[in-house]
Amino acid sequence: MSDYKGPAKKGEKSDKFGFYVERPFYIVSDMPRHRYIDCKGGRNIVINYPHGGKSQQWFFDMKTRTIKSVKYTNKSFDI
Repeated sequence: MSDYKGPAKKGEKSDKFGFYVERPFYIVSDMPRHRYIDCKGGRNIVINYPHGGKSQQWFFDMKTRTIKSVKYTNKSFDI
């Protein structure tokens, strides 16, 4: 008998990827002052001082298996 429950749903932690599905989080730098990753204009990612805005919040999209901006939901990391 398998213990597999299917893919994680919103708010649940994905065992395969280690993220909570569609739950906002911040990406914090280990540099001095612990600056945040910030999305500027939907196309540029910069390191900025924390201000708590939606442009600094990210979430894991289980459907596409990408990290997306809360403010610009149609944009994913492209490195």
